[in-house]
Amino acid sequence: MRPGIWQIVIVVLVIVLIFGASRLPGVAKNVGKSMKIFRDEMKDFGKDEPSVSAPKDPSSIESKNAQPGSSDSAGEQASAQTEADDDKRK
Repeated sequence: MRPGIWQIVIVVLVIVLIFGASRLPGVAKNVGKSMKIFRDEMKDFGKDEPSVSAPKDPSSIESKNAQPGSSDSAGEQASAQTEADDDKRK
């Protein structure tokens, strides 16, 4: 459904009433700049490639981060601390 000529005229008149005739060139300039920036960002969005991909096996990260000689990982220590805090509240 395309807008008719009278609908366009009414919209233009409402815009002129809201912004005033003296401010319309500035408003149009700002809208144009915003549209240009938006288009440029959308073009750049498709070009951006992640430089570092996420590892496929999260268990390999845990084994690399574990210190030799310690049996608890950081996650287990944090969960144990949370459980201890919960026990204190009861």
